[in-house]
Amino acid sequence: MMDKIMKFVKIGITRGTDWKTIGAKDSKGWKNKKGTCEKKCTCGHWKDHWEKYTWKKFKEQDCANEECSGKAEHGAHIYNFDLYKQKEWIVPFCAKCNLAAENTVFTLREKTIIVWANKGKTCEKS
Repeated sequence: MMDKIMKFVKIGITRGTDWKTIGAKDSKGWKNKKGTCEKKCTCGHWKDHWEKYTWKKFKEQDCANEECSGKAEHGAHIYNFDLYKQKEWIVPFCAKCNLAAENTVFTLREKTIIVWANKGKTCEKS
């Protein structure tokens, strides 16, 4: 167990761009990236990718959209270029929110953990 704790701390300190916890000032202006269902990573599913970097159980999560009461079903690719230039992130989304039009702007729940979707800098980093 201690190894897992140390790994988590190490990721948070040395690779802090891999994941972030959303606060009130960062929660607005997010959009769902469309056309990402064909994207794959070595983690398996994007839900697995999110779990790997958060150490949380995906099936226990609510949809990250603040205005939704659904349960998480998909590892959604989201972006907010005003905050993070050209970066896509993975969050838990319900099926309905994951299918929302790409121009739909939403607010993330505070304390949502977003995980960077850049495979070359995360799970496929050599």
